[in-house]
Amino acid sequence: METITAATMKTLVDHASDPSISVYMPTHRRGKEVQQDPILLRNLLDRAREELTEAGTRSSVTRDLLAPARELTDEGDFWQHQNEGLALFLAPGRMETFRLPRSFEPFVNVANAFHVKPLWPVVGGDLFYVLALSRNETRLWWSDRYLIGDLDLPVGTPRSLAEALQFDDTEKQLQHHVASRSGRDRGVAVFHGHGGADESDVAKLEQYLRAVDRGVTTLIDPDSPLVIAGAVEIASRYRNLSRHPSVVHQIVEGNPEHSSPNDLRRRAADIVEPLMIGEARAAVDTFLAAGDRALTSVEETVAAALAGRVDTLFIPIGVQVWGCIEDGTVAIHEERLAGDRDLLDLAGAATWSASGTVYARQPDDIPGGGPVAAMLRF
Repeated sequence: METITAATMKTLVDHASDPSISVYMPTHRRGKEVQQDPILLRNLLDRAREELTEAGTRSSVTRDLLAPARELTDEGDFWQHQNEGLALFLAPGRMETFRLPRSFEPFVNVANAFHVKPLWPVVGGDLFYVLALSRNETRLWWSDRYLIGDLDLPVGTPRSLAEALQFDDTEKQLQHHVASRSGRDRGVAVFHGHGGADESDVAKLEQYLRAVDRGVTTLIDPDSPLVIAGAVEIASRYRNLSRHPSVVHQIVEGNPEHSSPNDLRRRAADIVEPLMIGEARAAVDTFLAAGDRALTSVEETVAAALAGRVDTLFIPIGVQVWGCIEDGTVAIHEERLAGDRDLLDLAGAATWSASGTVYARQPDDIPGGGPVAAMLRF
């Protein structure tokens, strides 16, 4: 499944073209509901078409813009490999789709930039990764406290020790056979070296782990915690050689082949949650003590974010504040008008672009008692 890394988020935040379409919707992994997902997308695209028409977009431009997404509604295989939610972004000559382990309320936005606010819970804050390692299987997930979704490792990343070694020319000096495992269709590679077998096996294991690490570090966000699940020998070796800057010291011990994804999520969350809670709590405490550098109004927050002054921003999940910038002044509208943008989305994108930190929280969890909370750098 696709992931939203910091680099990916940058391409979405930095994008600017008129029109730009953002679509969010819930999806299903299995069951009869899967058949309803393409219908929902088709309805959301119809809504986008109506907004484009109201904005005066030429019908030929609208048709070409929506065509790649409409093709997805007829691709049965696409809908058989979904996660909990789908985020789709359309612009002239561009379509991005992300199948994510977080459900979304159906939502369409047509503006001159992509609407990225629903992605903040995925990009930062609660996001962590779980890498399950054994000699027979390599799997990677991304997760939060509630959901877990698998990630497709980059092409060339070995899924097992045997796969890592089958491309190694020096492996010809070793003899191996595959011993079947009870109740499994796959085998375990057993190696017989000619002298120094232990050292050779260790070298082969580390070769495998380094190859895995190359794939993992190119895929995942370097600022999000990575929890290793596996036997102590394998997990500790990987942790020591990994180039990922946020590998968590504590591991989920045991053979991950015997654990369900949700079991791994729960055990990994127990490890990382104190770290995440501590960081978020420190940010809240800093905000509450910020005095004149603390803002709780949408207008002031948006203006400060656009000026690059916001260091830390708390925005509510599932809330939109529609408005625009008129002659340098932030204007809020009670109802969404043509050309409006969600000002909270604008504040989040501007804060992140200026290297600030964005926390997406439930509305009741926004510190300071306002609809938004921001702490200024100066």
